[in-house]
Amino acid sequence: MMQVRGLSLQQGERLLCAGLDLDIRPGERWLLLGENGCGKSSLLATLAGWRANLTGSITLGNKPLADLPRRERARQLAWLTQQDDVAFPLTVLEKALTGRHPHLGRWDWESETDRQLALAQLERLDLAHLAGRDLATLSGGERRRAGLAAALAQQAPLLLLDEPLSQLDLRHQQQALTVLAEEARQGRALLLVSHEPNHAHHFASHALLLFGDGRWQAGPVAEVLTAEHLSALYRHPVRSLQVDGQPWFLPGAAA
Repeated sequence: MMQVRGLSLQQGERLLCAGLDLDIRPGERWLLLGENGCGKSSLLATLAGWRANLTGSITLGNKPLADLPRRERARQLAWLTQQDDVAFPLTVLEKALTGRHPHLGRWDWESETDRQLALAQLERLDLAHLAGRDLATLSGGERRRAGLAAALAQQAPLLLLDEPLSQLDLRHQQQALTVLAEEARQGRALLLVSHEPNHAHHFASHALLLFGDGRWQAGPVAEVLTAEHLSALYRHPVRSLQVDGQPWFLPGAAA
């Protein structure tokens, strides 16, 4: 679905990522982890085609990403950014309907089918009862879920999600992870930025670690998410506890 070869990213004089090779296939669920400022959001913006890379290539559906017109690119991938700014008055339903815009002509209005699809995403994320509310009146977690609903309504084969679980309470985090796992079972691929390694449980099939100095590590969760690798990633001791046969990661005592 997406192939990345030899990708390097730089922020000022700092090399964020060097020579990244990545294959994201249908149905795969990638968890992207790293310290604050390591380049996670920059990488997602690059994979979405909105930030230039220093070196390397990105192909989406066997076509160079840079060659795809914006509308066609938006039909192939949905990108949920880290910010939930509300630039002008918008209801929750209108926000969800923005995910349908790549599928409409320049002067087209959303159809009843589009409206029902958007409402279905709101229902999945426990927002249907707020469909008529102004986004500006919602809590941060509710706005975050509204943004995720818009990304889901886009119905793109690939979802790039920058901290979609931030500001969500425990119940809504688990609800969102369940919804995203359902999307993967339908064949969509997901790359999700998080600060919580334990979000891998019941969600992730693969993990990508960015160390912020050019180094990276990618592969199946069982190989990549270990206490040793996470301790190096966060530069803080991380220990692993086995619960019901699964490793759970906890911060250890500082040295």
